[in-house]
Amino acid sequence: MRAYRWAPLVLLVCACGTRPDPLPRFPRLVLWAWERPERLRFVDPHTAGVAFLIRTISWRGGEVESRPRVQPLEVPAGVALMAEPILRDAARPGIQAL
Repeated sequence: MRAYRWAPLVLLVCACGTRPDPLPRFPRLVLWAWERPERLRFVDPHTAGVAFLIRTISWRGGEVESRPRVQPLEVPAGVALMAEPILRDAARPGIQAL
């Protein structure tokens, strides 16, 4: 009887530890492609996706500078893609806001 006293607490902790998947249709394995030529033709669309740099946005001297990706990205047909912008503060080059 004494062991069962902790059962509701254990169940509550276990239930609170699980979260719904925020991207249920996106693969769990995601490869990242920076701003350089990337050949990711080996990626299996059923098991992996690709997140890639689409644009760099910089804050420099009170002005916003936006530069699109200019390097090629090769992926197989059907692979899940996630475009990511990078935000940078030019006054603090080692720190990225996003």
